Amino acid sequence: MDWHTLASLPHWPTAAPLELDEPSPGGDGLPHEAGEDADDAVAPRRILVVDDDADLLESLRDVLELDDSFGVSTATDATSALACATRELPHAALIDVKLGTEDGLDLVEILKQRLPGLVCIAMTAFRDKQYARRALKCGADLFLYKPLDPDALLRTLRQLPGEDD
Repeated sequence: MDWHTLASLPHWPTAAPLELDEPSPGGDGLPHEAGEDADDAVAPRRILVVDDDADLLESLRDVLELDDSFGVSTATDATSALACATRELPHAALIDVKLGTEDGLDLVEILKQRLPGLVCIAMTAFRDKQYARRALKCGADLFLYKPLDPDALLRTLRQLPGEDD
C-alpha cells in the first residue's frame, strides 16, 4: 500500500481516554491518571522525525534524545511516517521537504488534515523561499533551514504547547 492510499483511509485513530483515579483526600485535589503518583515525571513529548538521509536522521534522534523531555520516533519515507503517526500520535513532526522521490510537503498536508493539533515543522537544505511559502500553505507551523542548530531546535521544541495547553 503506498502512502497516498494509506492517507486516504477513512478512519484515523485517536488517543484512548484516560482512566482517572478519585482525587486523593488532603492531596492536591486533582485527579491523576490511573496508577500515576503525583511525584511521577511527566511523560516525554513524542516527536516524529522524517528524513530520507539516514545519517541526519540518526543525528537528529541523538540530539533530541539527550533531552529527557522528548521521545523520538523516526521514519525515512512518507508511508512509514503515516504509519508511525497512526501508532504514536506524536506532539510534533519534523519533516524534510524532499523525501527521496516523495514530497514531504504533501505529507505535512495529510498529517495536518488527519491530526489538526500536530505541530508540523518543515525543513530543507534548499534556500529557495518557494519551499517556505509552500510549506506554510500546506499547513506547516514552522519552517527551518538545514543544517539545523541543535540548541535552537531543542529550544523551539521545548516551547511547543503540551497536551494540556
